[in-house]
Amino acid sequence: MAVAVITGSAGLIGSEASKFFANLGFEVAGIDNDMRQVFFGEDASTKATRERLQEALGKRYIHYDSDMRQYDDVQGIFPKYKSDVDRPVAP
Repeated sequence: MAVAVITGSAGLIGSEASKFFANLGFEVAGIDNDMRQVFFGEDASTKATRERLQEALGKRYIHYDSDMRQYDDVQGIFPKYKSDVDRPVAP
C-alpha cells in the first residue's frame, strides 16, 4: 500500500491533509509532537484532533509522537516504509 508521510498531522492543515490522502487510498504515517501544547498551553493541544483522526481513519492512520527536528526520531520512522512512501498524483 502506498504511504503518505504527513508532518504536523494533528494540526489544522496536517489533519486535513491526512484525511485527504487517506480518502485517496493511502496509508498515512502521521508525525506530530504536539508542540502547540508546549507553546500555548493545554487548551491548544492537538491531542483531540489526533484522537479524531485515529477514530475516523482507523488502520489507515498511524501516529508517531515524534519531533522532525530530531534525527533519531526520523530515522526510526522512514525505514519502516521503505519504497511504500509515494508521491501522489493529483486526481
